[in-house]
Amino acid sequence: MRCLLLLLLLACSSAQAQTAVVQAQAAFDSGNFALAAELVSSEQESAAAQFLLWQLYAQTPLDDRGRAGRALSRAIELDPNNVAYREAQLVHLRKRRGTRVQNEYLELRRRDLAGDLLRIDSTNAVAHEEVGLVAAREFYEQFGRSTLTERRPGAGGGGDMGGATADARRVEAAYREAAERFEQAIRSAPEHASSYRSLLGLYARSEAWTDALRVARLMVRALPDNADARLWLGLAE
Repeated sequence: MRCLLLLLLLACSSAQAQTAVVQAQAAFDSGNFALAAELVSSEQESAAAQFLLWQLYAQTPLDDRGRAGRALSRAIELDPNNVAYREAQLVHLRKRRGTRVQNEYLELRRRDLAGDLLRIDSTNAVAHEEVGLVAAREFYEQFGRSTLTERRPGAGGGGDMGGATADARRVEAAYREAAERFEQAIRSAPEHASSYRSLLGLYARSEAWTDALRVARLMVRALPDNADARLWLGLAE
């Protein structure tokens, strides 16, 4: 009897949460963000409600990063294998900035999250983009402009570092990793403009214009209304 009562209570609670989420989503869509937040703020056991709270506090004028982060963490705690929640957490962490030590810690967290996402979905575009961003940062930090002009890793779609030093080979490895990850990201999610921009920036910096032109054309086809796509195409041609 106790088990039956517990199941009934859980069913009622779940139905109540679902109703609250539906009503809050309608309020969200109509622009009534405060009402939407009020409707789901007490639904601590609903992953969908907590994710909607994250959207409200992270993507609307309610703007409260602390509450957004807590809501998103709770959503993931309730539904740890939900890819959309983990993608959101990765994007949320990208927007955080602090001291050098704090930024290094945030990057480690993002790397771990990207690894978790790739274990769930090996083609996940957001995770591949994150790994690519880390590799690209290492490449930009280590490879000076003069060296870029002299060696141009990957220029024309196939350059290499020849008999370069160990440091130069590490730079080349970072470049290759970034390029491969960004390429995978646009294959997995051709609608994500940020991955194109990151890849095009990498190719332009290394003067790999053949690759830049190929990617710019892909971006124009996938995102014909995106102003950046046309700009990059003009630069690469």
